[in-house]
Amino acid sequence: MKKPHFFYSLLFVLVSYFASAQVVGVVEYMKTPEYGGGNYEAVEKQLWQPMHQKLVNDKKILYWGLFKIPFPGGESAEYNYATVKMYANLEQSGAEFDLTELFKAVHPTKDINVEGKKTLDARDMVRSARMSQWGQFFNDNSTRSKVLTVVYIKVKDGKTAEYKNLEKTMWEPMHRMEMANGKRQGWQGWSLDMPWGTSQPYNFIATDFYKDWAQYAKVLPDADYVKALKGKTYAEIIKATNEVESVYRTEEWHLVAETGPAK
Repeated sequence: MKKPHFFYSLLFVLVSYFASAQVVGVVEYMKTPEYGGGNYEAVEKQLWQPMHQKLVNDKKILYWGLFKIPFPGGESAEYNYATVKMYANLEQSGAEFDLTELFKAVHPTKDINVEGKKTLDARDMVRSARMSQWGQFFNDNSTRSKVLTVVYIKVKDGKTAEYKNLEKTMWEPMHRMEMANGKRQGWQGWSLDMPWGTSQPYNFIATDFYKDWAQYAKVLPDADYVKALKGKTYAEIIKATNEVESVYRTEEWHLVAETGPAK
């Protein structure tokens, strides 16, 4: 696959590293106070983004990004933002570093206690999860993806191989048709590493990448999907899908900020 050189984003990290190592992602879900999104975004951009950029520069992480999750909204929403950190492998994801020293190196004139309180006041970290990438495909000319859909999937016990084959043989042809017709930039799949167990409502995640809102909102004619199905009916695909997995939740993510290439 041709690697784009004119942008650097989550998409670039995935395209660049998937062939050589199993990328590991850590997602932290955040809840801000009512009308507190602007303040929280400022804290992330001004304080944490530069610190994560140094970690990228020092080759301790691959990527950091901040995403807004607008739905469901309101006071009852569990969270409304997420941060994503990417690592080259599991070993890198578990490596420790001195946060105090990192802070001093990036913000030498600031007080870590003052800035730490700003962070705590701006958001609550609801929970975190670690996952490993198992598959992906993108258009060769893909650019930065500003909109994502994140689909949380519960695969039935003992059906992992069937699920991956289902994605490959039944859903990928439709995704690739959308890519060819300007509806999306790509797709990638993740398996949940931690936390794990029967209490977890999902164990896989599928993510769709869109260049911008216009691409996300673009509607293709039904005939394009019929052609992509290659003789199968949509009802057949849904039946096969339901035998293997169920969709727990689908979210719309909007890119707010991200790190750049290592310097």
